[in-house]
Amino acid sequence: MAEQNQKQDEVRQLVEHAVARAFQAQIPQLQSQIVERVLQALPAPVSVTPSAAGEDSGTLVHAVSNIHAGSTQKEILRALLDSGSGYCSRIALFVVKSGAASGWQSRGFGDDEAVKDFSLDLNAGPVAHTYQNRVATPGNIAEMGRRFVDNSAARPMNRSWCCR
Repeated sequence: MAEQNQKQDEVRQLVEHAVARAFQAQIPQLQSQIVERVLQALPAPVSVTPSAAGEDSGTLVHAVSNIHAGSTQKEILRALLDSGSGYCSRIALFVVKSGAASGWQSRGFGDDEAVKDFSLDLNAGPVAHTYQNRVATPGNIAEMGRRFVDNSAARPMNRSWCCR
């Protein structure tokens, strides 16, 4: 009887392991499908029409799916930048790690590496508000600090921006 229980436990562990591996392999595809279905089920925004936004909902679903399809940080960030650049002329990503925000890459500045290793002060202005409250914060370039303003002076850019 004890031997039969032991065999059942071994079979159970093998089955649990196989099922866990199968689920793990399917999670990214399932996540992408769920995101697509949820976005399709959402009502269209009243104030923005596809022609006004320059993009249709299918393009937005595709962009979100591309972001979710990334399996590494680099793939996800690149998809986020590429997708976001379809909605604005200039975009930059800063990665927060160990209490510091360092530039990763940008689009629309002529050089995708323009912000590479440029660090933002997480304790000042709109960046601090965004970092502490995890909300989009509109701001003016003058609020970003002298180093940011000096570095930005070499590049023509809109004088207002938004942290997310």
